[in-house]
Amino acid sequence: MVFVEPPDVKLGILDLATKKMQTLEPRTTDRDSRFTSQCWSPDDKKLVFQAKGNVQVYEIETDHSRILGAGTEATWSPDGTWIAYRDEQHSDYYVIHPSGDGRKKLFHKGRAVSALHWSPDGRFVAYVHQDFFSLDVEFYHLMVRRLEDNSETRVADGVACCIGYQWVRNPELLKRAEAADKAKRTKRPA
Repeated sequence: MVFVEPPDVKLGILDLATKKMQTLEPRTTDRDSRFTSQCWSPDDKKLVFQAKGNVQVYEIETDHSRILGAGTEATWSPDGTWIAYRDEQHSDYYVIHPSGDGRKKLFHKGRAVSALHWSPDGRFVAYVHQDFFSLDVEFYHLMVRRLEDNSETRVADGVACCIGYQWVRNPELLKRAEAADKAKRTKRPA
């Protein structure tokens, strides 16, 4: 489990099994640093995050950070070969190799408001898109895009705009969540 510990930006890592805490303090973080639900590299040796308006990779063993470029809400591809991030100014999503090489534009999407969340096989990404019904009303959709052909589908309406989403890798988790929800509904007084 990872969390940011204010008022200084320290990254806390809690081992749930042992309940031991480790604190990391990347030198390039600031109060506005952001970490997503997919900040860990697949090999657990690096973190990707946003600080000072830039996407940065922090190497845990060497305590060294490097800037990949301007952007927000960075996430790792499941195989660790790409880091996706958003250019808010131009409404574009990009990917770049962790080395900083090979930057390429994935797609343009006006009013996108979240990081890209990779499917476990890396073939799809999900993100939140905002629509306006009138001047005061905002409505959000969870979108899924197939990277192979850039086709996309709206999979859910009325989602929360600014929380992290993550693909479920364990099919039993959904069954347990559904069972818990059903049990909760049956315990409500009439």
